[in-house]
Amino acid sequence: MEDKDALKKSKIISAISAICSIILLSAVTYATLTLIFEGGTNQIIVGKLVLTYDDASHNALSLSTLPMSNTNGAAQTDCYSFTLENEGHGTISYSIEIVSDSAWESSFEGLILNNNYVTIGITKNNTVLSPINLGTANGVIDSGTIAASTTNTYELRIWVNEDDVTSQTKDLISEATWHGKLAIHGEQSL
Repeated sequence: MEDKDALKKSKIISAISAICSIILLSAVTYATLTLIFEGGTNQIIVGKLVLTYDDASHNALSLSTLPMSNTNGAAQTDCYSFTLENEGHGTISYSIEIVSDSAWESSFEGLILNNNYVTIGITKNNTVLSPINLGTANGVIDSGTIAASTTNTYELRIWVNEDDVTSQTKDLISEATWHGKLAIHGEQSL
């Protein structure tokens, strides 16, 4: 009888150990294959994707809340320049996003502009893309695939589109401020 209980107890412990091992192996595999990093330094490496800014401070994005037309916003000479390079050996799916700057927001004491009022103009590889409303785009400013040994160049302009401003929101917008930062998400199929 004692041998049966010991055998039963041994089987239960073995089963629990096997389940724990499978869970641990799955977690390690997932963590290894899924890499998502957000900005904060001058260079971000995700797998073999490298996002490089012309200036370390350019990961801290801000804008003037003076409303302007999309034509004037896209023509601004002050822009954020960066590159996305695939240093890997295969094609990588990616998305570049502008996310909230939580460190800045936690220390700021004032009105923060909602992303629905933020317009983004992008020039990618010398091609001007249509302006993007950051709120409508859920923060995604570019996505696609990038082949091995390829570099995309970007110029980013940020403004408040005057068409989004009403007489009720004009004063609030002029008192608000906004900050964001770039984040890159990359995934490579194995």
